[in-house]
Amino acid sequence: MPTTPTYNLPYPGGLDEPCDFAEDWCAFTAAASAVLDSFQAVADRTNPSVPIGKMELSTLTTIAKGSPIPFDSVTINNANFVDFDASNSSMTIGRPGRYVIILNVFMSTSGVALSRFLPQIFANTVSLVTADELDLATTSVSFVEQAFHSTTIAPFTISATMEQSSAVTTVTIQRAMLSVFWHSDGAAP
Repeated sequence: MPTTPTYNLPYPGGLDEPCDFAEDWCAFTAAASAVLDSFQAVADRTNPSVPIGKMELSTLTTIAKGSPIPFDSVTINNANFVDFDASNSSMTIGRPGRYVIILNVFMSTSGVALSRFLPQIFANTVSLVTADELDLATTSVSFVEQAFHSTTIAPFTISATMEQSSAVTTVTIQRAMLSVFWHSDGAAP
């Protein structure tokens, strides 16, 4: 019996015996019911809001370059991604799936022309995205980095760092936000 490509729903094929239609139809309805049950489970979990966590750094903070950004407040946490008692620099995601991660950073520059800033987003210490921005000796620079993370393993952590290529050992962050949005339960969109 052939199956549909996306949801693996079995259906009667041209070579199936006509007498087997009742069994084929029962197999199809059972498989379709299982798919609809999974849709309902997602709808029940994500209604009225999609799981999201957002941390902010709203005070001027100087950190060692390459170290995790320490956040000082939680803006949204409807899925228990953020636990400041455990860490103010990372979120722990307890469910496998596909997630959208956005890092916003507004910071002072080093004043060293042609040095590079490298904001990075990490999932379980593995870099998902690294930006590269020249320091043109302006007074400030801002970054918006985004990444998708798909995993079948949970829990996992999301964090962010700011690196810089000049000899300066610290970076001064004026404001930062790290947001994680649930996208889907499957690892593919």
